[in-house]
Amino acid sequence: MVAALPGPADQHDGVAAPPGPADQHDDVAAPPGPADLHDDVPALPRLPGPADQHDVPGPANQHDRAIVDIPAPPGPADQLIDDPPNWDMEIGISDDEDELLDDSGIGDRAVDGMKNILQVVKNLAKGQRHMVREIESTKAMVMELLAMQRESITSGKKAEPDILPSARHGHVLIGIDGYRYDISREDLSDAFEKSKSRQDYCLKLLDKLFTRQELSASNYNGGKVNVGTGNEDDPKQVVNKEKLRDSIKFRAIMGQTVKDFGDFKTEKEKLDLRNAINGKCRKSKTR
Repeated sequence: MVAALPGPADQHDGVAAPPGPADQHDDVAAPPGPADLHDDVPALPRLPGPADQHDVPGPANQHDRAIVDIPAPPGPADQLIDDPPNWDMEIGISDDEDELLDDSGIGDRAVDGMKNILQVVKNLAKGQRHMVREIESTKAMVMELLAMQRESITSGKKAEPDILPSARHGHVLIGIDGYRYDISREDLSDAFEKSKSRQDYCLKLLDKLFTRQELSASNYNGGKVNVGTGNEDDPKQVVNKEKLRDSIKFRAIMGQTVKDFGDFKTEKEKLDLRNAINGKCRKSKTR
């Protein structure tokens, strides 16, 4: 009997079967899978996401760090306290700079400029003095006009004499009814224009109508008066004076004075006029 040749079934018995797909799992280490990667490889750090950005220092944190860690730069207030300006420092120029100024002519121009400024100031001062003199002159003129105006108002002086025509050519009649006297128009105008008060007017008309001898022999009330100084050439004596107030010429003068300057307002004015007339009569002797 012939032994049977090993067939496909017997091959399983005598020969080790080649490793198949299932055996490979038993003998060969399995390649690491996704789960094994987490065990063998160290974990990578997680990248910060949007939520983590809140942990990154932001503007608020930077402000805190600037205050805590970084000193603030000095500001204007710190400079006033810690580093005040040196007001006492001197400003000068070196010899080279001085030579440069001389070469450029800047110094000469500066001096010329100062001279021009001083000349302008002098001219202004001179003009100011001239203006002050003009103002003072004008002020004096105005004051004089005001004084004349006040005198005219208080004296009652009219614009022109109140007169009547005379039969004589170039003459006029002055005074009031019953006491009129003839006087040249020229003499009346001269007395009127030069008089500022009724007393002035009366005394000037006395000079126009009375001679020196007439005035010397008269006074306001007339009568006996003591005259003379007692000297050898002017012995003291008692003389009888003519009464001016009774003469027609004097009454005409007083009437014209009242017409042209107004009546005497107080007794003092009348007394002052009488004393002025008596003084004029005394002085007429020595004229």
